[in-house]
Amino acid sequence: MGEEDLDVFKMGEEDLALKVKRRLLKIRYLIVLDDVWDIDAWNGLEASFPDDGNGSRVILTSRLRGVAPQDKLDHEPYSLRQLAPNESWDLLKGKLYPGQDLAPPELCEIRQQVVEMCQGLPLTVVILAGILSRMDRHDWKEAVEGLSSRNVSSTEQCTATLELSYKHLPDTLKACFLYFGAFPEDHEHNTKRLISLWVAEGFVPKTHPKRSEDVANDYLMELISRSLVTVSKPRSIDGVKACRIHDLLYEFCVTKAKEENFSRLVRRDDKLSDINVPFYLRRLCIDSKVEHFDNLRLFSPAIRSLLLFSHDEDSRSSFDLRFIFHIIKLAKVLDLSQINLGSTFPRELELLVHLRYLAILVNARPVPASISYLTNLETLIWRNSSDHVSLPDTIWNLKKLRHLELIDEADKNYHFRFPDNNLDNSSQLCDLDILSCLSLNPRKNINKLLRKFPNIRKLRSSLNLDQGCEYHVAMDCLSHLESLSLSCVVYGGDPYQLDFQYPSTIKKLTLSYFRLPWSKMATIGNLPNLEVLKLLRRSFEGEIWEMEVEKFPKVRFLKLASLHIVKWTASSEYEYEEQDYFPRLQKLVLESCDALQEIPSCLGNSSTLEIIEVSKCPNCTSSLEEIQEEQRSNGYTDLKILIS
Repeated sequence: MGEEDLDVFKMGEEDLALKVKRRLLKIRYLIVLDDVWDIDAWNGLEASFPDDGNGSRVILTSRLRGVAPQDKLDHEPYSLRQLAPNESWDLLKGKLYPGQDLAPPELCEIRQQVVEMCQGLPLTVVILAGILSRMDRHDWKEAVEGLSSRNVSSTEQCTATLELSYKHLPDTLKACFLYFGAFPEDHEHNTKRLISLWVAEGFVPKTHPKRSEDVANDYLMELISRSLVTVSKPRSIDGVKACRIHDLLYEFCVTKAKEENFSRLVRRDDKLSDINVPFYLRRLCIDSKVEHFDNLRLFSPAIRSLLLFSHDEDSRSSFDLRFIFHIIKLAKVLDLSQINLGSTFPRELELLVHLRYLAILVNARPVPASISYLTNLETLIWRNSSDHVSLPDTIWNLKKLRHLELIDEADKNYHFRFPDNNLDNSSQLCDLDILSCLSLNPRKNINKLLRKFPNIRKLRSSLNLDQGCEYHVAMDCLSHLESLSLSCVVYGGDPYQLDFQYPSTIKKLTLSYFRLPWSKMATIGNLPNLEVLKLLRRSFEGEIWEMEVEKFPKVRFLKLASLHIVKWTASSEYEYEEQDYFPRLQKLVLESCDALQEIPSCLGNSSTLEIIEVSKCPNCTSSLEEIQEEQRSNGYTDLKILIS
């Protein structure tokens, strides 16, 4: 090291920045800034990298998507995906035997187990390679068979790496992240329910000006952008339907949550009789079998949340009610905010007046009138597969209710039936945000019932219709409604007449079983905010859908499924303006439309169309080829057509 280099250590930041810039002037350079945690770091360095237009590049890697300087990029940041099995194998070989193409038989023998264990995460591959490199290769098979995500996550390298990610989380996200450790391993999270749990737990400040669910969703997207949570099921357009975390991250959450007294997970292989629940513990999560629950005798007076997960062969078995009563008797005077029960509604639950989240996850009896004692309840999830669920008159007393959901696993179109005998004198549920599923009877005053939910944003509902009758269904009183899913139950065999009046605020619309004529599409096509449209299971009938006045100005996702349609065309009157029918369409899904032969050629002129997914539509291949050829002739080469 020369004197000039030694002088560097004596320089101030400004002099150093100037020296770097002078060194880089007029030369072509490549600089890699690895694992950047803060955009301020880039802002402080940017001026030192001159842009002489000679192909110089700066590559910046980060665990945080937000670090990328969006105003400086021509394209979205490149997100690293999980490794494919072959890529995981190549990385392992490269770490253990660098520069060699062939691996020894001892390594090839454990290839499948290693690939499955690593789940496409490079960190896991590298750590596993480090473990194997310190062992005799004849012991590899036995070692790998005995390894688990718990073993790997406890290594110093893994702990240090994950600890760094956790340390850089804002305080508001740490609780949300650790909460993943309260569920069984490999659990897939329904994001709607996960967000309801976060809200019930108090992770979202009540003082925030945005809706609590929107804030919680922002938290989730931030965890995803930091690569701590993985999207397992995306929504049609934007958003996440389901998510999960990698096994290594899961083990970290379980361990860290226990260290910080955030929560305690009792695993299915733990002996409940040996569990000593700390006095100060606030969250207890039990992942075991039903018959083991009654062995747990110790209960912390600080408990606020209780999650129970059963692993019986029949997942809908009731939990041992003696155990539930034991817990409730100890907790009846406490501020228990959230409980997940696989049981019928125990009467003692009425005493838990601070309860904010209640999920009854087996086939339950009718909702009891005593539900009204739970005046702080925000989320109520009810499972049913045998009959419609009639709600008691006292349901109107749950003024804080935000999320009401019926789980109908038998898919028999069962719904909640609200009491409608005294609507003039009953209270509104002004906080209700999500309602699924609601039974509506057009023979009665639908509008009067809907006005009881003035701020509802997501609604899944069923209409009960008689054939031979004429109905007008006005839903425009729901001025905050964004997502609407409607199905139809028809009694009798004669035709009926039905007109809808939709709220102009709707962004997502799903229709099923209405058998409407295609002429009714005009009302839907001109909804000003509609982005997602799903026409499913005989929602419309007729062999030809000819688009004329409908324009679908903001529709980005369109799905047609199980429809008896032969031709889908655009009116020739607008021959030179056909691309305006779907000016923003990004994705088209066609499913089980067996007779469909023709798709509008105007889709070939769409500059926004990215993908067409086709399944069980054997007669529309030539029409799809014409659209793709038209796309290419217009210079749009990115359209993907996936046919299965």
